[in-house]
Amino acid sequence: MQPTAELYAIFRELRVSQNKQTLSVQLVRAALTALSHLRNGSVSVDSALPRTMFTDIPSVWRDHWESQDFENIFEFLKWQGAFEQSIALMSYIHQSKLPRDEAPDGDCWTRIIESLIIGSEPDVDKKARKAWELMQKYQSTPTTSTFNILFKALAPFPNSFNFIFRIYTDQMLLSDYKPDQATFCHLLEAHMAQPPSSDIIKGGDRIFEELRRCSAISSKDSVVWTSISKWMLFRGDSLRSIKHRLYEQDAATARLPLSANMSLSPSGDPQFRSLMSSTLHELVQLALRLGRAETANTIYEDFYPAMGVSPDVSTDEIRLEALLQMRNTRAAKALYEDLRLEGHQLPSDAVVRLIHELTEADPPLPLEAQAVFFDLLDARECPSEALSTAFAMVTSVLLRIGDFPRLRQTLLDRNIDRVPNWRNTLSSIALELLSNPKIIWLEQLLPVYHITQRWAAHTITLSHRHNLMHKLISHGRTDLGLELFHDMRHSDISQPTHDTYLIMLAGCAKTRDARTLEHIHNALRLDSSVEPNTSLFNALMLAYNRARLPEKALAIWEVLSQSAKLPDVETASLALHACVSLPRYGLIRAREIWTFMEDNEIHPTSSSYAALLSVFASVGKWDGILGLLERMDRRQVDAMVLGTAFNAMRRDRKPEVEAWAKANRPEVWRYLENLSEKQTWTIA
Repeated sequence: MQPTAELYAIFRELRVSQNKQTLSVQLVRAALTALSHLRNGSVSVDSALPRTMFTDIPSVWRDHWESQDFENIFEFLKWQGAFEQSIALMSYIHQSKLPRDEAPDGDCWTRIIESLIIGSEPDVDKKARKAWELMQKYQSTPTTSTFNILFKALAPFPNSFNFIFRIYTDQMLLSDYKPDQATFCHLLEAHMAQPPSSDIIKGGDRIFEELRRCSAISSKDSVVWTSISKWMLFRGDSLRSIKHRLYEQDAATARLPLSANMSLSPSGDPQFRSLMSSTLHELVQLALRLGRAETANTIYEDFYPAMGVSPDVSTDEIRLEALLQMRNTRAAKALYEDLRLEGHQLPSDAVVRLIHELTEADPPLPLEAQAVFFDLLDARECPSEALSTAFAMVTSVLLRIGDFPRLRQTLLDRNIDRVPNWRNTLSSIALELLSNPKIIWLEQLLPVYHITQRWAAHTITLSHRHNLMHKLISHGRTDLGLELFHDMRHSDISQPTHDTYLIMLAGCAKTRDARTLEHIHNALRLDSSVEPNTSLFNALMLAYNRARLPEKALAIWEVLSQSAKLPDVETASLALHACVSLPRYGLIRAREIWTFMEDNEIHPTSSSYAALLSVFASVGKWDGILGLLERMDRRQVDAMVLGTAFNAMRRDRKPEVEAWAKANRPEVWRYLENLSEKQTWTIA
């Protein structure tokens, strides 16, 4: 059509600039008439050419617009789905201040609103209301077809229900144009777009009766029959009644007379089979929209064979949705495979729904979910959002059930990079599992961590590694904690910190793992980013004491006691505890430590006294135990001190400790006796 547009532009220019009779207005109108018969997609035509030809009729070709001109141009724009251009052109026409009887009639507005449906415009409801408001502004009189097309455009939108019936009662019923069968069908559709309720069904029944009165039972209009069947389903009639109505429809539309002696058997005419198939398709859709998946499946399995028609691919898609709603995942997967074998590409949202049901089944079906996900990866037209959602669901179920080999297979797929930010998705799911306090077993934790460390190491934060380290140590696996520690040293975003060393040292103290303790201590010496403080040295000394390496704990004490910053009382207590394991010179070192504490005004705690009592016991200084008890402030003799003194004392001298306790700290002794009765403390 491009040469024609250029040729018209030449003729128009000659007419405007040189006033030559190049074209007649009859030829222009004939061209417009021809263009109005074009359907959307049949021929590529720039809508600017017909609009130019139309606006040139009065300005260039010196003739006034006729009603046929309006019909031609708006018919053309309707099939082009050009709503905005139609509105702009209508405004231009009315700005010309035509007499009211020469302005476009209601049927032109019918075409404008219908262009919304043909063009699949977004915001159809808002644009249809806009067109109706403009029509009233320009004082155009709507016809029955105008009312009908407005109702048809707005019926699927629940929020337009009140607007539709306000137009119906306040305008249509009071106008010269009365409702027909199509009107009542669209009004029923508006009712069926609402959630079922007693008021909606009551109002819809009134419309239903109006429809039945204005359409005889022998009507050949399949739309009327479809509306009747759908309304019966919506208001809850039995499937048996609906099937009987479908037999009547089949007989009426196929021009077969009904008689009492005649068997209701479906017609074999392909044209009428297509109409019946369309009706059944809409019934299945409605049942699904109402959340009646079982009803939709019954219509599919029973009504189609009964009416002698076969469901098409689009109906199979709807049945797939019904099976998913029924949680019949295996049947849904089988139907999905059948559709793929037929070469049909399912919508990505339906495939994602299928993957969701496969992963949420009880038990989950990971193999099937992974296979469907691979099909989605291979589909070149699949949206990125669908790929991301499907990947997240498959990854989540494989991690949840511990199918780590299949997850690795998924991550190594050649098309995995088509999933946007899949590494971040993998990381967020895996790290959530690592942080879950209910997941504690190493068989679950370690593979999840290793997968994340391989494919998304840069996303593992310090808190996640600390959380995992705590869980490893709770199992006594400081060796695995050491591996995690080395991973942190090679990480860019989660280098070991003060807290990391505290966690590892606490683990070494718990498991008495001297080998790992040496590694951590050496790493701490070389780590210039961590400045050891008192709490870190205390944790190190405690770990050495527990690992039966008291000399190294005392070596740390020597360094700290000679430093500018004095050790605290906990450090001194730990040094005293180290002396317990040095039987040859433990008492000497303990006295040196105690003297240091006195000289530097480090006030001993119960733990300090208990450690010194244990030192006396280790070298057999039984009098020293009693002497220390006598010298202590009575308020500091708590259950730990008194229990240590009693248990450390030689057996034949235990009564001396008991007598001292009953005389000086009777309430503490009673507390220890109660513990002994509950078998949580052993005295003897």
